[in-house]
Amino acid sequence: MPSSTFYRSAFVALAVAAMLSACGGDSTAPNRPAEIVVTGVATLSSIGATATVTAVVRNANHEPLPGIAVSWTSSNPATATVDPATGLVTAVANGTATITAHAASLTGSTTVNVQQAVAALTIVPVTDTLRSIGETSQYGAVAKDAGGSTIAAPVLNWSSTNVAVVTLGTQGLATAVSNGSVYVQVRSNGVVDSAALAVHQRIDPTKSTVSVVRPLLFVDDTVRATLQARDALDHPLAFGGAAVVFSAQGGTSLGTFRPVVDNQNGTYSADFVGASLGTPLTIAASVDATPIASTLPTVRVVGFTRISAAGGTQIGAQTTTGGFTCGIITTGDMYCWGISWFGVFGNGSFGIFGPGPTPALVSGGHQWTELATGMYYVCAVASGGSVFCWGSGGAGELGNGISGHGSSDNVATPTPISGGGTFTSVSIGSSGGACVITSTKAVMCWGSGVYGRLGNGTETPTNVPVAVSGGLSFDALATSFSGNCGIAAGSAYCWGYFGILGSAGPAPDTCTNGTPCAKTPFAVSGGYAFRPATSLDGNVACAIATDGQAYCWGNGYLGNGVKGSSSAPAPVSGGLSFTTLEAGDSFTCGTVVGGAAYCWGGNPHGRGGNGATTETLVPTAVSGGHAFTQLSSSQDHTCGVTTDGNAYCWGGNDMGELGDRTTTSSTTPVRVKLFAP
Repeated sequence: MPSSTFYRSAFVALAVAAMLSACGGDSTAPNRPAEIVVTGVATLSSIGATATVTAVVRNANHEPLPGIAVSWTSSNPATATVDPATGLVTAVANGTATITAHAASLTGSTTVNVQQAVAALTIVPVTDTLRSIGETSQYGAVAKDAGGSTIAAPVLNWSSTNVAVVTLGTQGLATAVSNGSVYVQVRSNGVVDSAALAVHQRIDPTKSTVSVVRPLLFVDDTVRATLQARDALDHPLAFGGAAVVFSAQGGTSLGTFRPVVDNQNGTYSADFVGASLGTPLTIAASVDATPIASTLPTVRVVGFTRISAAGGTQIGAQTTTGGFTCGIITTGDMYCWGISWFGVFGNGSFGIFGPGPTPALVSGGHQWTELATGMYYVCAVASGGSVFCWGSGGAGELGNGISGHGSSDNVATPTPISGGGTFTSVSIGSSGGACVITSTKAVMCWGSGVYGRLGNGTETPTNVPVAVSGGLSFDALATSFSGNCGIAAGSAYCWGYFGILGSAGPAPDTCTNGTPCAKTPFAVSGGYAFRPATSLDGNVACAIATDGQAYCWGNGYLGNGVKGSSSAPAPVSGGLSFTTLEAGDSFTCGTVVGGAAYCWGGNPHGRGGNGATTETLVPTAVSGGHAFTQLSSSQDHTCGVTTDGNAYCWGGNDMGELGDRTTTSSTTPVRVKLFAP
């Protein structure tokens, strides 16, 4: 072959090869792009954060090919954008985006996660103080990333520095547990923020309460009023410091408050001292000059309206008293204290043969106006005029139609007498039964008929009321085991045992065993005009003339300086002007104008109230200087109601009959403590 031909063929071959190379026709050529490798940050932790991704174009041998143009795209520009030329990625929102590099026909990509990380936390406090136990407050926190953008739903961990004061729920709900101070803390991604929170209860006047120990008191008694401070959620406060003022409003009772005591535990107290009887008072209070608006209690200063002493020395133990006392207060309620056997307390229990110094309320819900007591039973007039009796009833003493069965006839609650009727007063003379004055001033009696004491012309006992003969209208009546005396139209009449008839002449009747007696009312001699007041101890009767002079007759202590007998009324010594009279067992007491009390006669256990135990033959002043409106005497003790409504008793007290809540006898008056001190 010629050489020129050889060279021409070689040149053509080289040219073809170059063309093939330039067109890529050779996939294994070292300069042909075979892949794109993308590198860069995988996570952006704040909005606006940037990072540059890079791309390297490589040949099939994984060798970089420089100078090849690369462009960029993002699959989710709402999450992350990318600069098409530089590959600068910018976080827009939480999420995931694929960043893709493009070179020739090749692509390469990487995934970028945008996940905000907490770089700063700020608690948004609702309050810095909770004012009630149980009060809640919802806390929140603003979380921001490093770029200052708010994180929409950060994962937060809430806690309290003292869960005994405040607890924190998982969602930031703070709940007050007790008074104190804490820090509310929130944590996220190692970042912490705190906010101070105090629990300090505030008094709510609509929830705070006022209470009193009891609603009733006597003059000179005290009743404690207490304010319990409460917060708005009705939880009691446990600390003090408020300015509290108590006051008594409305009503006619009078009294004063002693200074308020801050008990430093959320309660404030003050003692109310009774000064004068009246209607109920409302006990109000204010806290820091704001009135308490909850329901308020009342107190009432009450007093005794009637009192009755009864009972006697226990058989076989002459130095041991066995008395009891009952009293009515201005509410109409009746209380009894002392020996309680036979059911004399009227509270449903037959009681015990022993001391009962704590007063018991008579049951039944009646409102009482008058009462009388004996050994051992009680009769009383209720509002409306009905008479009820209770206690020992084996001999017909209760007037309820039942007798003769021993202890099974005893009654422990008030039981109406038979026959009904309307009555104004009732009288019991230690034993044997009772008598009543009706609303028309007739007298009816029941029980023993001995000596004609029933006044109906017979000696036959009866367990139901029977009318006293004669048709007299009585204003006052005194009953005893041996007979009865009363005042009718200013004249004194007696019936029963001849010794109490007040007449020197022969008795009009003869009773069992030939005993002189009067089986119907018999006029007392002397022609005196008497007030409606009389007394009778079974042996001696007394009455008050219209001029206030007291007269006595019978056999015993007549009050005229001797112990003897008089068949006609004899004036009591001393020139005193009496207003009431009351007989015990061989002694008599009375009140004079001004209310002073005097007693005379036998004086065991100091029942005369003069500080001694020796007998007195003339009226002797009861110690203490009290002014009495009513007296009642028994075998071993005496009681009286004073003008301020208090009751005082003196004499034997082995069963607690004096009402001072002890069993210590007293020869001078001691105040009845109906309510515990």
